[in-house]
Amino acid sequence: MKRNRLLKRLGLPMDKKLLIIHADDIGIASPQNQASLKALEKGPVNSGSIMANGAGFDEIASYVGSNTYIDFGIHLTLTSEWANFKQKPVLPADAVPSLIDCNGSFRGEEFFHSYDLLEVEKEVCAQVDKALGAGIQLTHIDCHMNCMYKGHGFMDIYLGLGSKYKLPLLLYKPYFYNFKLEPGTFDINDAIFADNICIAAPETLVNELASFYAQTLNNLVPGLNILLVHPAFNNPEMKSITGNVIPYGAEWRQEDFNYFTSGTCEELIAENQIQLITWKEIKETLNY
Repeated sequence: MKRNRLLKRLGLPMDKKLLIIHADDIGIASPQNQASLKALEKGPVNSGSIMANGAGFDEIASYVGSNTYIDFGIHLTLTSEWANFKQKPVLPADAVPSLIDCNGSFRGEEFFHSYDLLEVEKEVCAQVDKALGAGIQLTHIDCHMNCMYKGHGFMDIYLGLGSKYKLPLLLYKPYFYNFKLEPGTFDINDAIFADNICIAAPETLVNELASFYAQTLNNLVPGLNILLVHPAFNNPEMKSITGNVIPYGAEWRQEDFNYFTSGTCEELIAENQIQLITWKEIKETLNY
């Protein structure tokens, strides 16, 4: 597949740098919600995805009712990554026993060694249905911690969701081509692939984040770029969720909020002639 296939389909020059600045983990809790919404309202953060199973989902659903212009996707979630904050499935525990631990919560990375594929499909469909049922006009589907790229058979489910719900998927070629798909399940010519996905590596120090984001913006490639960020407020609730973890923890997320609401990012976007685009625009232009 040629790098700038999406640019051709959108009728844009082949050297155009498109960028989605995407707020992950919306819905996990109120400090994530409130910071992400402020960042989305202020810009240049222009897209986000919602955890339908999150403790803060109802707060987000209430907000979306009167703010349908904001670009929201679904953030499929199958694992819990925090030691002191465990996420639960949307479906009842007895409907997805292979996905949960003895306390009814999603497990960690060990989940990918033992699961029932039908239960995985039921749960991710339930997450999409919950968001749609709450009146959220979803623009795309992505997945928390790349969960749909990790389990055998998950990619077929992921692609099936895009077809079932008529929504673009966040797909990245270096990950995607590791999978052998069931014949006839997917037409690669209809896919939207990100040319570049950017996220600060776990070893990045909090005081290095601004430099990382500036370097990223200064070195974007032509095509579709996705910059994944996690704006949240570093308050007691967020500290309780993330504990003393530094990578993607409360202090890190506060720095994400600070950088992407400071105006510095917008200046670099203009200097580098970057065009912001949303999943909603992509979805509507390509007639999903």
